[in-house]
Amino acid sequence: MTLPDFLLKDFIASEYRTISIDNLYVGVVSGTNNRIVYKQIFDTPHYIFVKSKINVDYDYNESNQNTSYKAYSDNNAHACSEDNFIELITKIKDQDYDWQNSPILVFKHWSKLIPFNRWYVADGFHRLAILAALNKRNIKVHTLKYKLNIFQRFLKRVKNI
Repeated sequence: MTLPDFLLKDFIASEYRTISIDNLYVGVVSGTNNRIVYKQIFDTPHYIFVKSKINVDYDYNESNQNTSYKAYSDNNAHACSEDNFIELITKIKDQDYDWQNSPILVFKHWSKLIPFNRWYVADGFHRLAILAALNKRNIKVHTLKYKLNIFQRFLKRVKNI
């Protein structure tokens, strides 16, 4: 498995496993301070957007800055456009989630070890939001491991201070 370039510096690919969606957390850029807050996918603009596209009766308020995917993507350069997101929704609905060729990549956060069953999504927020909106409960993911152990990472961080 080849990792995206932005993950190559810190991680190596490990193994495929199935994880409950309740144990997967995503880092969402929050507010004007650009702080990353880890949440379950159900509490993100991604999920709310997908849910509104799959279920036309689902209440979606485009003007709410906290739940609007448009506002989120406008403020985050790495987020895909609404049009590309809709294409991905349609593809996964029609063809299912291709976990072998485009897996959701997860890792254990070295500074957030408890609870033990929690995993953090490094890549695949949009795919996870779609799977959640489609009521998938167990998600096939590819786990990542840090290249450096916890002590090496700590020393590296201390040297950079």
